[in-house]
Amino acid sequence: RGMELWAVPTTVVEKGSVVVAASALSSAATLLQQHRQEAVIFIFQHDNSGTRGLILNRPTSLTLGRTLIQSSSGETNLRQLFSENVLYMGGGEIGESVFVLHSRPDLWTDSEEVISGIYRAGGVVPEDLGARLESTGRTMSERSEQFKFYCGQESWGPGELDLEVRDGLW
Repeated sequence: RGMELWAVPTTVVEKGSVVVAASALSSAATLLQQHRQEAVIFIFQHDNSGTRGLILNRPTSLTLGRTLIQSSSGETNLRQLFSENVLYMGGGEIGESVFVLHSRPDLWTDSEEVISGIYRAGGVVPEDLGARLESTGRTMSERSEQFKFYCGQESWGPGELDLEVRDGLW
């Protein structure tokens, strides 16, 4: 009572959706599908070219300051600025860059708004990010609440996720 409804069950997938894995995989599930068991995935792209999303509930034991990934100077800067932020496993498709979900487009200017108030950025660290962060006076702990970092992503070809939803996998 009195709670605002912020999510509703639906079979329609769109940009900004969150899909939740069905409680149990069938015995026919492939090894590829097993890593999605109990996954909660935020969809940041859903169009004619396919669907991409980030698994929200797979934190690793690493922080950005403790990653072993070789990095460019921008990524080194990123690791220093967000050294205490936990690195999440965003999905099984591992690429060369880290994805960021955040709520501060004023600080991370090269971002795409996925849904109102949630932005996605990838790889390229704005040159003045350090100065912008310092000017806010935010602590490392406060930064970790506003910026979430993901290694990897989930992806589906055109219409594939819609079929999986229809088949009850999500």
